Amino acid sequence: MAKPRLLVVDDEAGLRSMLTVLFGRAGFKVDAVEGVKAALKSITAGAPYDIVVTDLSMPDGSGMEVLQAAQAHDKSTQVVMITAYASTGDAVEAMRQGAYDYVQKPFGTDELKATVDKALEKRRIVTENRELRQHVRGVFESDDVVGKSVAMRRVLELVTRVAGAPS
Repeated sequence: MAKPRLLVVDDEAGLRSMLTVLFGRAGFKVDAVEGVKAALKSITAGAPYDIVVTDLSMPDGSGMEVLQAAQAHDKSTQVVMITAYASTGDAVEAMRQGAYDYVQKPFGTDELKATVDKALEKRRIVTENRELRQHVRGVFESDDVVGKSVAMRRVLELVTRVAGAPS
């Protein structure tokens, strides 16, 4: 199994280095960049990241831009926001925009590691769910299904609708 990809976005060099070591030791392939512009380049340059850990407030922009770009590139990418300037409104807005979680600085490495591990599990589940839905659609949209009666077609249409319904 390939190492999960994680992007760290923070303007503080010391924090970037610490998180690179922490998550590298935990089995992640870590890329670290110092701001929003570099993050946007990294996000669009290659394979999607599994997890993005981004500061909310940086000199060249907002972590919300990073969140939007990551999710536009791959909806199953999980984004964890970190900030020293937390407010309830910021947290609510980040979650409303699709962030997995919001962690306030200073934080313990165990706290952030646990949050990232849970986010990675959510990504795995979301990806698996999407793949299974595609598989089910392929199976039930096949013309090779035995039983082409009107009743059987109705059953297959119902199964297809249910398989595509949000859980």
